[in-house]
Amino acid sequence: MAAFVVDSAAGAGYALRVEAPSECADEARLLDALRVHSPGFTPAAWNTPGASHFLVRFVRRSTDVAVELETTDSSGNRSLRRVPAQDCPEALRASAWILALLVDPAAATAEPAPPIATATPEAAPPNVSPTPSAAPPIRTATPSAAPPIAVTAPAAAPQVNSDEGAAPGSPRSQRWPWQLSLGGFGGVLQSALPEIPVGLGVFIEGAWERESWFRPSARLAGLDAGSGVSRTERGDVVVGFLGGRLSLCPLRSSRAELVSVRFCGLMEIGRLSGEGQNTNDQGSATPTWYAAGPAFGLELQPWSFLAIELEGALVFPFNRDRFVFEPDPVQAGYEVPPISASLALGIAWRTGQNTQQYPPSTGKEAARLIARSGRGH
Repeated sequence: MAAFVVDSAAGAGYALRVEAPSECADEARLLDALRVHSPGFTPAAWNTPGASHFLVRFVRRSTDVAVELETTDSSGNRSLRRVPAQDCPEALRASAWILALLVDPAAATAEPAPPIATATPEAAPPNVSPTPSAAPPIRTATPSAAPPIAVTAPAAAPQVNSDEGAAPGSPRSQRWPWQLSLGGFGGVLQSALPEIPVGLGVFIEGAWERESWFRPSARLAGLDAGSGVSRTERGDVVVGFLGGRLSLCPLRSSRAELVSVRFCGLMEIGRLSGEGQNTNDQGSATPTWYAAGPAFGLELQPWSFLAIELEGALVFPFNRDRFVFEPDPVQAGYEVPPISASLALGIAWRTGQNTQQYPPSTGKEAARLIARSGRGH
């Protein structure tokens, strides 16, 4: 009888990472549990080019333990699976079973060799004494019955939806490659304004997720940078900014990681507002603002749907307007500097994740799963 063995090369295209409390699980314990179903599995290094990535998180909750299995294939397609479990050992077994199905669906049919029952010895026939008038009877051997085979029931396994046994990257696990984000931010949005006020903004973003540093994204933001006061001998000028910002980011690292970065270029168009105060003839002006510059973003994404962002930018105005007091002698109340800066902290809610929920497992459900997989072999 042939034994079920997985070639170690089967793990060459899969990288594994575990995030869990040390007393609950770690990568070594998960690999031990996984190799119960796929004995030869050896994962690739996390930074192996073209490898599919499995990120397994064990999250303790008030009454149970949740397992989050995030898969990212070589094309950048990402999916998230959640499995509830009563405790850490059950969560470890469930995650190992699901990983085995993803790397090798044939593991569902692998089960230990059935034990063979021993046949009982055949009873000896009675002795027959020959008589002189008749030939001694010929004793015919009766073939013994084939020994019965005891079949063991397959071990219980978590129920898996019909399309979850497919390897990452299959048509059923792919999602739309564009990810949408909505969010808000606040901070110093225009250091060119007097007194460097704090402003607020909102944005919408579309990002293309793929397995490359070239992951373009586009973000459109509306912002109110606040206002500040510039004081002179002839009066004060209250200067504010209200406008829009378009950020184009051709280079980004993968958002499948906990921390990612982006490199962008931005363009701004808006309106400066200047109002004279504490002067004899108060007036106002609203010149148009045009500017552009580079930006750098840092993202922390503890969950697939939520991210915290920090972005810094340099802004170079195309027109350096002045607000002046007249008549002669003309005195500048405020002049736009040659360079401005922006530093903001924000939060983003993201869509586009393929999230599926696993119900608790039972032995009967596992038997149905194994039967479906076994028909193809």
